[in-house]
Amino acid sequence: MGSAFPKERVRYAMLSFFLAQGLCFSSWASRIPDVKDFFEVNYAFYWGLVLFLIPVGKFVAIPLAGYLVSKLGSRIMAQASVLGYALALFAIGTAHNIYLLGVYLFCFGVFWNLCDISLNTQGIGIERLYGRTIMASFHGGWSLGGLFRSFDRVYHDRIRRHSVLAFYVDRCIDTVAYHGEPQVFAG
Repeated sequence: MGSAFPKERVRYAMLSFFLAQGLCFSSWASRIPDVKDFFEVNYAFYWGLVLFLIPVGKFVAIPLAGYLVSKLGSRIMAQASVLGYALALFAIGTAHNIYLLGVYLFCFGVFWNLCDISLNTQGIGIERLYGRTIMASFHGGWSLGGLFRSFDRVYHDRIRRHSVLAFYVDRCIDTVAYHGEPQVFAG
């Protein structure tokens, strides 16, 4: 993996992508009860089937991710999948019926796995650049992103600000968080 940028800059750019992915995941996970209430789903089996579309999307993306990463490279796939992941999360907030929500959750799962595979592939390349194992720091960044979003959610719960506008603002924050420095990735 060659790069025109210092290896520390490459590492921190990739860390920002893992952090942003953790923010997005935690944002969705913390909103599940709100989305369930919005669609007034009271039947657990029905709600479970709707939520099950996320792992179905992740499963479908496994061969797709392998193919796309091998053909396009992990750098391009990391950039595209992170954007798709944030947009799919944003789309969840725009769903006006349960069927459209199911489609968006499926897409969320697909982009989630495309993101996972391409980011971890980039992480392996950066480990080679360093000559030692640093993948745990990337996964730690993902966990920190989730933790930051959880603290943010607790704050919003405390001040009782639940609105569609807050949901869209969260999506915009997640989308902006994905900006990073994608040009430093090799691939």
